[in-house]
Amino acid sequence: MNMEIDLPQGWRWEKLGQLVDNPKQDIVDGPFGSNLKSDEYIEEGIPVFKIQNIKVNRFVDKKISYISQEKAKKLSRHSFCAGDLIITKLGEPLGLCCKVPEKYPFGIIVADLMRLRPSKTKVYDKYLIYAINSKIVQDQFKTITKGTTRARVNLSIVRDIQLPIPSLDEQHILVDKVEELFSELDKGIENLKIAQQQLKVYRQAVLKWAFEGKLTNENVKDGELPEEWKLSKIQEVANVGTGATPLKSNNTYYENGNIAWITSGALNDDFVDQASDFVTAKALKETNLRIYPKHTLLLAMYGEGKTRGKCSESRIEATTNQAIAAIYFEGFDATIKPYLKYFLLKNYNDIRRQSSGGVQPNINLGIVKNLTFPLAPPSEQQKIIQEIESRLSVCDKMEETIANSLQQAEALRQSILKRAFEGKLVKNEEIKIVHLNALINSEEEKDWQRKALAGKIIEICHDDNNFGHTKFQKTLHLCEYHAQLDFNANYVKEAAGPFDQNFFFPLIEEAKINNWFYEKPKRKVIFFEPGSNITSLTSSYSDYFKDKDDKIQFVINQLKDKDTFQSELISTIYAIWNNYLIKKEDLSSHQLIAEVYDWSKSKLKFSESDIVEMWKWMKETDFSPVGFGNFITNKGN
Repeated sequence: MNMEIDLPQGWRWEKLGQLVDNPKQDIVDGPFGSNLKSDEYIEEGIPVFKIQNIKVNRFVDKKISYISQEKAKKLSRHSFCAGDLIITKLGEPLGLCCKVPEKYPFGIIVADLMRLRPSKTKVYDKYLIYAINSKIVQDQFKTITKGTTRARVNLSIVRDIQLPIPSLDEQHILVDKVEELFSELDKGIENLKIAQQQLKVYRQAVLKWAFEGKLTNENVKDGELPEEWKLSKIQEVANVGTGATPLKSNNTYYENGNIAWITSGALNDDFVDQASDFVTAKALKETNLRIYPKHTLLLAMYGEGKTRGKCSESRIEATTNQAIAAIYFEGFDATIKPYLKYFLLKNYNDIRRQSSGGVQPNINLGIVKNLTFPLAPPSEQQKIIQEIESRLSVCDKMEETIANSLQQAEALRQSILKRAFEGKLVKNEEIKIVHLNALINSEEEKDWQRKALAGKIIEICHDDNNFGHTKFQKTLHLCEYHAQLDFNANYVKEAAGPFDQNFFFPLIEEAKINNWFYEKPKRKVIFFEPGSNITSLTSSYSDYFKDKDDKIQFVINQLKDKDTFQSELISTIYAIWNNYLIKKEDLSSHQLIAEVYDWSKSKLKFSESDIVEMWKWMKETDFSPVGFGNFITNKGN
């Protein structure tokens, strides 16, 4: 297999046994099982490494067992020292390798491990670790164990495993390059995982805003509900019931049953499409079971781990066990169902906190019936659901992209090792971390730059008596487009002009958490005030925007004496003008007026002369676009 790889000049194939000074003593496995029993473990003494401690190039320093010095002396043939390599010889996958940490100068391995003591004159230990964990060697382990029921290898075969070996100097160069690339990769993976967590926070924030009325109402004060909203209880808008578990020992309750029966373990997904089991008509008749209709909401009142408090929707007619509260709408207006479902999903942790009991706390029907929630008018409920689903669908796409990127990252790690051990890595330094670098540098880093810009705008403009939500949004839009900042922003046509809600709302929430800035209601308008920690956001502004600062300051200065409506009109004209430049079409004053009025009915507050005079002023002050950025369209296009 290895001979299919055309090694560079000066490289050679070496057996693992040739990379140690004494193959019999330097490649050993652990003692036979009966020679080291679990009842011989003690609280302190000589450490014993087990298979769960060994991962790919990583030692897991947990659950270390110990034996006495006397026992370790008897098992000295199976010992290790700091700096030795440990390899797994059992498991799926086997052949995982890492280095013994310096904190363990001496110890014993169990039967499912091997200890390798490489020759310092023949191989660089770090190179050897990477080689053993690479696909080239891992494929050999798979070939060795193919057809066996329990993957395990013996020492004689391991000693014959072949590795591509360059000179010692080149081994060091290769390791440096691999670690440089892995460092980039690890940073990317870390950022992707941070992004995953941020999306979870954003999901919860969307649901929080929804039931505070902030998705459909402007200027809602914290702690207050919008007009026409009220607090209601679940039992006031729906029926609440439960089920039972028919006696398992009674076969007549289950054998040949055709009535779906759902348990709380099935509620971990948004929908339930399959029964956990089936019961008979006799069970339905003789127990407290009831068949609930399709689209019943199911809430786990108790269950293992994170199950308690989970909410799902049944897409089948079914009975349930007693661990589930069934919320159904017979005799009530069922259009509230999606609204109520999102409320229950949002309040997962709050519902869990209302549990009572000891080892396994429970929720009861009384708690479920009396759960209080903010009830919006029916027409507004539909708008809220649309807003939630629009925003969460964006999250779904981003999470899918991140998950795919994480998979590609692991594939890329093996690709780096493969190229390294084919001798192509250093000579072909064009190894590309294309997808991840694009995501990390273009998404994560640019997202932070954009937040720094927003923070700087607030830091400069917060004393402006017109600087509320709308003027902030328009200032940000104009700074980004006029300074040609490539953030790949998602501005759409909103009533007050271009607006990127997918950036704005998470920014406001994150700013509160980090005390960058906060909202301050004043004269029925929400303004912004810098928080005590705003410098942590804006300190990097000059590094990011030193070449763009003049354009940014230009925008801020031009808007300084403009009120909210004037800022809105400037931003709208700029966006229309820029759209025409992107299309490579000329824009006349008549077309501009028509485009402004077509943008939103709210633009009728501007007269034709307002529009033309503002456009004239923008031309005179050179406040003009160049066709940069994304084309701004209607929401949903």
